[in-house]
Amino acid sequence: LLIIMNDVAPLDPPAFSTFPAPVASIAKPAAPDLASNPEAKEFKTALREGAKDGPNFAGYFTIVGWGCGGACLDFGILDARNGHVYFPPELRAISVMNVGTASDETAPDYDALRFRPDSDLIAVLGAPNEDESKEGIAYYRWDGKKLIAVKAYPSSKTQCE
Repeated sequence: LLIIMNDVAPLDPPAFSTFPAPVASIAKPAAPDLASNPEAKEFKTALREGAKDGPNFAGYFTIVGWGCGGACLDFGILDARNGHVYFPPELRAISVMNVGTASDETAPDYDALRFRPDSDLIAVLGAPNEDESKEGIAYYRWDGKKLIAVKAYPSSKTQCE
């Protein structure tokens, strides 16, 4: 069974509007500064391509994601002002094996992540750090350098074998 955002609607999840971020107008987003993070060079092509689109998260940040194997998502966060690259250790690869999109929901670029340019809240669907025991929907706040856990809802769905 697939995990979708509607699963937490009756549980009063954190709202994006509760964690506002002023949207910045950046005419030309900075290229990723590959020297700003030792891992950045490993993902330089994805980071460079994603940075071109400009901010899509928390005002002036850009989330860039890529696959890391079957049913897995990895991502980085770029500062569109100076190109600094972040790989939050709090949340690395996400298992997306059981993640879906509700019929009334627009599919985002990265199915496991829900985020907005005007908020520093990010919702994560799936198993954070590929730990299936934590599968569900988790919310984090971006403080500009790291993710801070806000709330998590473990999945009550079970997979038929």
